[in-house]
Amino acid sequence: QRLGHFCLTSNKETEYKARELKTVQINRPTPYLRLLFAKCHLNPYNFFNQVGIVGLDAFGDVVTPLRLVTPIRASPAPEVDLKALRPPSSTVRMGKPGAG
Repeated sequence: QRLGHFCLTSNKETEYKARELKTVQINRPTPYLRLLFAKCHLNPYNFFNQVGIVGLDAFGDVVTPLRLVTPIRASPAPEVDLKALRPPSSTVRMGKPGAG
């Protein structure tokens, strides 16, 4: 049963420099929590259409012991050249330290 949903801001107003904090209270027995991200916000800095979670805290009492039917396997992170992560419209030039 779906308990609800919430939306996150695009962060455009802060020039993509801010983080957003959401607090959700679930006042009923919940044997598991599934997070579904429908889509990411498109912007010049998000080349790979990613959604990031900095932290997630869950508080409560254990309702039923968790038994995984399918083991969780993490996929390896792709290697990306950091120069490729600059936005296409970026004209910032990197100089020598202490110069300028």
